[in-house]
Amino acid sequence: MSGAQDRAPAAVDFASGGELENYLRVLQISGKTAWYPWSLRSFSGRELQKLLPSDTASLPWRLSSAKLTSRVAVGSVDVRTVLNSAFPYGSNDGAVWAGRGLTTSASASVTARVGPVSLTLAPLAFIATNAAFPLLDNGQTGSLSYNDGLFADRVDHPQRFGDGPHGRGDPGASEIRLDTRFVTAGFGTAPMSWGPASSFPFLLGTNAAGFPHAFLGTGEPVNIWLGKTHVRAMWGKLSQSSYSPVTGSDNYLSDAEPGRDRLMTGIVLIFTPRPIPHLEVGVARFAHVANRVDGITSDFIKSVWPTFLKKNVYRDPDVETGNELASFFARWAFPTAGFELFAEHGHDDWYHDLRDLTQEPDHNRSYSIGFQKTFDRSARRLDVLRGELINYQMPPLGRDRPGQGFIYSHNFLRQGHTQRGQLLGSSAGVGSASASLLAWDRYAPSGRTTLSWRRTVRGHIGTFYLDGSTNDKSIDVIHSLGAERSRGNAKLRYTLGVDLMANLNRHFTSDVFNFNARAGMEWSP
Repeated sequence: MSGAQDRAPAAVDFASGGELENYLRVLQISGKTAWYPWSLRSFSGRELQKLLPSDTASLPWRLSSAKLTSRVAVGSVDVRTVLNSAFPYGSNDGAVWAGRGLTTSASASVTARVGPVSLTLAPLAFIATNAAFPLLDNGQTGSLSYNDGLFADRVDHPQRFGDGPHGRGDPGASEIRLDTRFVTAGFGTAPMSWGPASSFPFLLGTNAAGFPHAFLGTGEPVNIWLGKTHVRAMWGKLSQSSYSPVTGSDNYLSDAEPGRDRLMTGIVLIFTPRPIPHLEVGVARFAHVANRVDGITSDFIKSVWPTFLKKNVYRDPDVETGNELASFFARWAFPTAGFELFAEHGHDDWYHDLRDLTQEPDHNRSYSIGFQKTFDRSARRLDVLRGELINYQMPPLGRDRPGQGFIYSHNFLRQGHTQRGQLLGSSAGVGSASASLLAWDRYAPSGRTTLSWRRTVRGHIGTFYLDGSTNDKSIDVIHSLGAERSRGNAKLRYTLGVDLMANLNRHFTSDVFNFNARAGMEWSP
């Protein structure tokens, strides 16, 4: 089926975390397209023109850039179904939440462009049968009984979205934006990914729906002689689910009534040093801010830059009630070897002062590491071996200092690091969790084949480090073996996938086995 993947995708088809974006990353690692920093996504149409090779005839998939400059471009129409036999399972699916039973989603998009200004409409909708399954008893009643099993009072993270079918419509990757060489700015709900991780981003990825936000940054990396820098700031509004521990007013009234809505500010700064052109290092910060009655003020707009040390702004009410997460990361690509390595250190809390930072850097910390290695098997076949790990399980500091193991949750803004009940960062879980992935991909003219193994520690309990009490069911962990195949032509493509998983000590009790099957069909007008 030579040429079976020939197509002209629109910019929205390269959505963050999607198949085409992942394919471009593989091409970059293997030296088949120009190097570009990858820790600030999604990419604009202008950036994609730089990333897409001018000649793709000798590559696994032939992709035309025609729609990237079209005045009107219709994106793909995408229909997907997911079946879970025993319990909910899914990650990095955006607004879609796949419960037990059958979940079906559909999306479509269109982009209109006038000069450097583009408008994209990309709505989606999904419906999940949301069949019943045993929940971890969180000691709550009413709607809150569906919330997180371990942190029901400090995060909005439902185990199940009610006792019947669950679904909704969402604006998806819709946005209006201005893109020039020097500046990008816009407003919308298009999801973004921060940091180099692909499967388990710490701060922000595609595990939850996008939220309304405005952004401003550099259009492409700017030369500052010592190297190049790329930056983007964001201001937005977050919402909760119907199973959140927060009730009452939409606005913050007190610590007991922090408000159903939250504001957020964030920034990503990437630097590529001149002597090492394929290295990117960066820092990112995501802060949840109380939605006070006076709304968006100039102080809120200016608060995008991190303060890091709490003592410097200790009496600021937004600091006292806010929830700040930050990370430092690096990604180094070696195109001549077809290899990349990346790492990230995340933190979910304030450092009080410099002594706190230097003495206890593992306070509520997360760390990630990953790699990809490409193999050119033939002119139009490319194999990739990739691995990724994130770990925010209880650090050793937990033996000496309380308040450890509370990643993605919060005491005051009790929705935690979520949007509509789904985690904004890693899908692994809340509190103390970890996840790892090892996968092999083959890109060929006929499509893509993927085999994968995934391990997820959903949580752990126990007091051995305090009193020596042992518990052989203290770790709730999922092992998953998966296979996926995509195939098609310029107009129609389909994807079939299956995961066989064993959830050992589910809810810290017995083992449960789940069958996850996926089918998708994508039509390009």
